[in-house]
Amino acid sequence: MAMNAQLVHPAKSKRPLVPARKQAPAATSAPTHATCDALYLMILERAYELHVEQGHRIGSALDDWLEAEREILSHTRGE
Repeated sequence: MAMNAQLVHPAKSKRPLVPARKQAPAATSAPTHATCDALYLMILERAYELHVEQGHRIGSALDDWLEAEREILSHTRGE
């Protein structure tokens, strides 16, 4: 069986072995670390407020966090 393709050492090849990747366009509204940190702190403060409002219930931390997250995220999205 004859091969028509010629083998070329990768260092001598003029073509890249892997096609160049296109850069994805930069998202204009991509969150930054500062934005994420601020959001986290807002949720944390609201979760603590809920915890205090409900009389420091033991075992309600996750529920308080999720409620705070819902409130903060709906507020930041303008809902």
